[in-house]
Amino acid sequence: MERKLVIARVVLGALLVFSSINYFVGELVPLPAGSTPLAMQLVDAMRLSGLLDVVMGIQLFAGLLILAGPLMPVALAAVLPIGIAGLYWALLVEYSIVWSLVALIVVGLTLLLMFALLPVYAAILDFYALAAGEDDEVRYERRFSWPLGGVMAHQWIVGMAMIGVVGVFYNQFVPESLAFYCISVLIYPVIVLTGKGIQGVTTWAFR
Repeated sequence: MERKLVIARVVLGALLVFSSINYFVGELVPLPAGSTPLAMQLVDAMRLSGLLDVVMGIQLFAGLLILAGPLMPVALAAVLPIGIAGLYWALLVEYSIVWSLVALIVVGLTLLLMFALLPVYAAILDFYALAAGEDDEVRYERRFSWPLGGVMAHQWIVGMAMIGVVGVFYNQFVPESLAFYCISVLIYPVIVLTGKGIQGVTTWAFR
């Protein structure tokens, strides 16, 4: 079984690396440009926007990581949504049997390797998995979404600082048409954290 997994890893990694290098060096093997109107529009939009460069860049680095071994679980997690999107395009937009098979091979090998590495993903598959900086006493959902219970002063400052950093990121790097909606999402955690800060001050005052 282990030998089969090694073969799957080499085939998947080589396929990803080859397709990416082929794209960046001038398409020695022609990539699909689309034959249906919708497929052509989608490919053109991805090329003109630079999104296809991003996709191919992710594929290249992921393929190298899969071949090398280190951080392979992360690489597989990055490749899976790209493979599923490619399968959707080939099967339901382009109606291409050949490219559907290629995409199906990529998705199938990715899922096979991810299943073999299931123990590695066990922690993030936990329904109540802890994020970085969390423990059983300090959880982000309790701090930013659950309105009951106070917080200490340093927790309030750290929480507001985190929201502020996210707000600056949205304002500076997210397109203007979307930035307003992204920043609006932060209103609720600001209200919750403010209320928890007030509850915390009240608690400290009556001690």
